[in-house]
Amino acid sequence: MITNQNPYWLSPSNDSIFIGVKPYFLDESGNDQFFHYLLSEPNQPDYNQYFIHRSTPFMADWVFFLLLGVLFLFAYLRRYRGRRFSEVLASYWNSRFAYQLIREEGAFVGNVNIVLLLNAFLLLGFFGFELWIHIYGEHPGELTALGVYAVITASMIVFFLFKLLVHRLFAGIFQVGDYVKDYLWHYFQFFQMLGVALLPIAIISSYTPSFTSFTWLKLAALIIFIAFVIRLSKTFYRSVAEYKISPLYIILYLCAFEILPWIIASKWLLEIIKPSS
Repeated sequence: MITNQNPYWLSPSNDSIFIGVKPYFLDESGNDQFFHYLLSEPNQPDYNQYFIHRSTPFMADWVFFLLLGVLFLFAYLRRYRGRRFSEVLASYWNSRFAYQLIREEGAFVGNVNIVLLLNAFLLLGFFGFELWIHIYGEHPGELTALGVYAVITASMIVFFLFKLLVHRLFAGIFQVGDYVKDYLWHYFQFFQMLGVALLPIAIISSYTPSFTSFTWLKLAALIIFIAFVIRLSKTFYRSVAEYKISPLYIILYLCAFEILPWIIASKWLLEIIKPSS
């Protein structure tokens, strides 16, 4: 009986030698014996059937280059925009930094904000792709894995830009530019902080044996939920305390345009996931 006592292994090379694998077999007395022959050695049986491959053809090397690119963008910000990068992150918790940055010209289109948003959508698309695999399996149809990821990521970006456009039109029609500018700043920060928080999870989940486990998706969903609740709380507080808007109007707005879409999407996803769980 062949067993594998090493919980982490790499894919085999073309000559069928496993790197990092410690195969054992149980003799007739039930003792563990180390099988020291190379798998490519002549006249040896094929033991590949006893090993579970961690990677599949569907999960190509583009995931590695995706995470490498995200790390490169973060390294770029730390190296060349370190001070601004720290201020943007601090403004998520510190209102003084937030007021200061919002008043600056071109605050929304600065290099740091754009790069952080790009990282956020790249990582959110990655977890959306993982959820897609969990629901549908490795059956992309006419699309490749990278194509599926690109469609998911592009859909998130389109939704973000559409909501941004709607709020800009809302600000122009009702002459509430200052309030909408404040709201959009925290809307930007919601995604930016998600990009920072989800990066370690994306890396760990990609290079541990539990890559296909639903545990990482649940952890990512928990982080998104916490960040979403924080954003709603900040929106409600600033609307009432800073802009003197009726709490009733804010509650109605949050329920109709912030909470309800998430409830509908979550219910739809749960109905799909339920049969496969």
